[in-house]
Amino acid sequence: MIRVPVAVHRWFERGEGWAYDPLCATRYGPDAAGTLNVLFDRQLKQPEPGSFLLRGEDGIWLGWVEPDRDGLDPRLKPGEVPILRAALLPYAPDGELEERVLSDLRRRSPRQAGENASLTLEVALGDEALAATRPRRPLRVPAWVPIVAALSVLGLVLVVLTRPWSFFSFGAAGKPHVRKMIGLLRQWDDTTFDDSDATKTGPVVARFFDFLSRPSWAGRLDADAHPYHAFLLRLPDEPIRPSDPDNESSVRLALGELLEHLGWRAPAGTRVELEELLDTLDRALTYEDWWRSSGRLRRYRRLDGRPVPGVSDFVDRFRRPERDVIAAAEKMIELLSRWQVSEWRLAEARRHPDQVAAVFFRLLCKKDFTYRQLKPNHPDTVFVDRLPQEPADGGRPTVTSGEMRQGLHELLRHLDAGLNPGAASSVDLVRCVERVGREMHFSRWRQTEGKGRREFPDADQRIDEGVAVFARRFKRSTRRSH
Repeated sequence: MIRVPVAVHRWFERGEGWAYDPLCATRYGPDAAGTLNVLFDRQLKQPEPGSFLLRGEDGIWLGWVEPDRDGLDPRLKPGEVPILRAALLPYAPDGELEERVLSDLRRRSPRQAGENASLTLEVALGDEALAATRPRRPLRVPAWVPIVAALSVLGLVLVVLTRPWSFFSFGAAGKPHVRKMIGLLRQWDDTTFDDSDATKTGPVVARFFDFLSRPSWAGRLDADAHPYHAFLLRLPDEPIRPSDPDNESSVRLALGELLEHLGWRAPAGTRVELEELLDTLDRALTYEDWWRSSGRLRRYRRLDGRPVPGVSDFVDRFRRPERDVIAAAEKMIELLSRWQVSEWRLAEARRHPDQVAAVFFRLLCKKDFTYRQLKPNHPDTVFVDRLPQEPADGGRPTVTSGEMRQGLHELLRHLDAGLNPGAASSVDLVRCVERVGREMHFSRWRQTEGKGRREFPDADQRIDEGVAVFARRFKRSTRRSH
């Protein structure tokens, strides 16, 4: 467990300000509030509800912005201004760590500005988090263990003395880094080589570096248009080729150069083994890792359309979505099909679940309708008017489980007044999607919300055809999402 700096910006009783833990106070000195204002300038001036990552000098700030519904300033209405909470982590968190830290942050609501010891936050990083959840059991050594150990030692001595391997010719062919390159190529859907080709050092190394360069058509892409473009354009224009593919030092230098193109650098003065460099390269070329570390820190202009097939097919090779995100996207496709959005297939959820989620959230909003269209007090208009004005994902990709959960919770806040974000059913992504499905079941809504509980004076009037057609999507379903 390590302590991490924590800062919270909100409107206190006498106006806006910062509260921060002692670690943050020590780091930023007597003008901690001024330093934090500069650091979080964009988030304060353009607050966007949800999580964010901000690169600092010696770590990554993980933050959460939401309307301050328990505001302390008597001049403001509840939810009128945002509250920002953030913690400085040593590196960009994965989905599980992000959820733990954000959950702890959301429980911190200081009532006064300035240094505040109650904001102290301890975080379990890496294997510490797993170890903390495992019950400790007393160590018991069965009586037969010493006997087996003694026999094992005796057997080892006999093996060393007799050297039975000298009568056989076996072992893995080829150099370890060549075998690993073949494994990575196959992981990225390139089947040029298989395990039997591990002795072909030159051809394998050449193919490996050729594969990890921009396709010829990538020159027309714009990194600011779409995340897939930005991810792909990190690759070098031309293949980086070792001067001698059979020489490990030459291959190591080429891998280091390639990693620099991808934004990764080996520690200065430290010799890194080839296999370790390839592991680092694998992480650098995993789309989800790139997204968490830097991809989501920038804004993109064209997120409402799917990338062209060539771009999508290339990037899909490097995607490793979280399992719960895939499961939620599969459930979304099931609902979209039920709601007459049929161009998506279940297999697509395994490669780009965030694109499925974008269609899901874009459908379930009312931005295509005006106030006048939804003004009649009619069952269809009231049903549609419950939806958020804009897509609940904020028009941003939902790549991680935390991002997808945030979007689903925002949508459910409009559809279900009984939503408890901390409940187990609200943490599970699939159950959240199923809950949306139930809330968007028109017949169920009429039975539980409409029929007998409210009047619809305009029920017999003719309403806007666009609203009627949209509402009809949710009337034709006879099955319910459980």
